[in-house]
Amino acid sequence: MPAAAWFLAALDEWYMSTFQPQMNIRIDALPFFALMVFTALPCVPMAFLRRRAAA
Repeated sequence: MPAAAWFLAALDEWYMSTFQPQMNIRIDALPFFALMVFTALPCVPMAFLRRRAAA
Protein backbone atom coordinates (compact mmCIF):
# COMPACT_ATOMS: atom_id res chain seq x y z
CA MET A 1 0.00 0.00 0.00
CA PRO A 2 2.70 2.58 0.80
CA ALA A 3 4.57 1.66 -2.36
CA ALA A 4 1.42 2.23 -4.41
CA ALA A 5 0.92 5.63 -2.78
CA TRP A 6 4.51 6.63 -3.51
CA PHE A 7 4.16 5.40 -7.11
CA LEU A 8 0.98 7.46 -7.61
CA ALA A 9 2.69 10.54 -6.18
CA ALA A 10 5.69 10.04 -8.47
CA LEU A 11 3.39 9.56 -11.45
CA ASP A 12 1.53 12.75 -10.57
CA GLU A 13 4.81 14.64 -10.19
CA TRP A 14 6.01 13.40 -13.57
CA TYR A 15 2.74 14.38 -15.23
CA MET A 16 2.73 17.86 -13.73
CA SER A 17 6.37 18.57 -14.59
CA THR A 18 6.00 17.20 -18.12
CA PHE A 19 2.64 18.48 -19.27
CA GLN A 20 1.98 21.49 -17.01
CA PRO A 21 5.35 23.02 -16.06
CA GLN A 22 3.86 26.50 -15.68
CA MET A 23 1.91 25.50 -12.54
CA ASN A 24 3.56 26.57 -9.32
CA ILE A 25 0.67 26.01 -6.87
CA ARG A 26 0.56 22.28 -6.16
CA ILE A 27 -2.85 21.64 -4.61
CA ASP A 28 -3.00 18.31 -6.45
CA ALA A 29 -0.11 16.94 -4.37
CA LEU A 30 -1.86 17.33 -1.01
CA PRO A 31 -4.11 14.23 -1.30
CA PHE A 32 -1.13 12.11 -2.34
CA PHE A 33 0.96 13.29 0.60
CA ALA A 34 -1.91 12.57 2.98
CA LEU A 35 -2.33 9.11 1.43
CA MET A 36 1.40 8.40 1.83
CA VAL A 37 1.38 9.47 5.48
CA PHE A 38 -1.73 7.47 6.36
CA THR A 39 -0.39 4.34 4.66
CA ALA A 40 3.23 4.60 5.84
CA LEU A 41 2.65 5.37 9.52
CA PRO A 42 0.88 2.09 10.41
CA CYS A 43 3.50 0.10 8.50
CA VAL A 44 6.45 1.31 10.56
CA PRO A 45 5.37 -0.34 13.84
CA MET A 46 4.18 -3.40 11.94
CA ALA A 47 7.66 -3.81 10.45
CA PHE A 48 9.31 -3.84 13.88
CA LEU A 49 6.63 -5.37 16.09
CA ARG A 50 5.57 -8.17 13.81
CA ARG A 51 4.41 -11.28 15.59
CA ARG A 52 6.26 -14.46 14.89
CA ALA A 53 4.22 -17.36 13.65
CA ALA A 54 3.60 -20.06 16.21
CA ALA A 55 5.57 -23.16 15.38
